[in-house]
Amino acid sequence: MPTESSKETRDEGIAIKQNKMGIIIPLITALIGSAVTLLVGVLAFPPFQEWVRDRLSDQKIEPLGIEQMSPRVFAYYGEADNLGGFARLELIFDAGAERPSYELSYNLPGDQHGYTGMAFQFKEGSNLSRYGAVECIVIFSELSDVVDLYFKDIAGNFNTIRVSNNGVGEMRLRYEFTNFPAINFNAVKEFGIVVSTDFSTGSHKVQIKDVRFSE
Repeated sequence: MPTESSKETRDEGIAIKQNKMGIIIPLITALIGSAVTLLVGVLAFPPFQEWVRDRLSDQKIEPLGIEQMSPRVFAYYGEADNLGGFARLELIFDAGAERPSYELSYNLPGDQHGYTGMAFQFKEGSNLSRYGAVECIVIFSELSDVVDLYFKDIAGNFNTIRVSNNGVGEMRLRYEFTNFPAINFNAVKEFGIVVSTDFSTGSHKVQIKDVRFSE
């Protein structure tokens, strides 16, 4: 049976342990708080932020082929809106090619306003903000051919850039996104080709392939 002295000794031991815990817990809390404060200070330190930006900028962003985005691809034309213009889209697979060429055959009248074109459409909008340019190959059928390349965002903003046949066959093109200042590249709805009677009439063909987005 425990004696009174042993009970007092046990109570003293418990009190010492509790006292130690009362010291250790605030100490740990203080150390954690100091570590968090130090970490926040380091993250906010301008030289460290610059170092992180430099490290991230050194990481090369791989080009994104438009087929990887699973767009809806289609031809459109003014006849559908009781205007002039008709078009047909055909996919052409060259031997050994990984991706198709998209050939737009179109006709624009000379006696009324009309338009035609083809679109790569991203139903929910696509975020291309990590890229800085669009690249593609365009092949015209006639020396006098002219088309506009365009972007459209989900808000309906629309920008074009004119492309004319330079007689070299395949035209490898690259246009910085800065050429399309109205477009919100966080939410791109369409990329494509548009032709109107404002600058073209008659029957023509144009191909576009190897469309991709790059730094």
